[in-house]
Amino acid sequence: MATPGGEVVCSVSAAAARCDVPDSDWPQFPETPADCDSAPFASITLEATGRVQGTCAIGALTGAPGPLADGASVTAGDLTCTNESGTVRCSTAGTDEGPAGSFTVDRTGYSTS
Repeated sequence: MATPGGEVVCSVSAAAARCDVPDSDWPQFPETPADCDSAPFASITLEATGRVQGTCAIGALTGAPGPLADGASVTAGDLTCTNESGTVRCSTAGTDEGPAGSFTVDRTGYSTS
């Protein structure tokens, strides 16, 4: 899925939701794994367990379905990502495997909970 303007491109599966922001105005996500070299763009992942972390974004997501209309969502397992006017919010409900977690991301920044 992608925002209509392509500012945020995401992949959603039952295991994780990953969103890349190829032309972000913000630095690489601070919790990016230590073994990552400098990633060429900002990328963030929410695991089904509720864990949010930076991603080693070596290559852009490919094969993502076309633009997701404003207000529309994609759900896989307990993970849901919703496009709201170019801002994507991905969340997971708490399960036996972990607590609830979420992130919101767009070209200008991100937040986690």
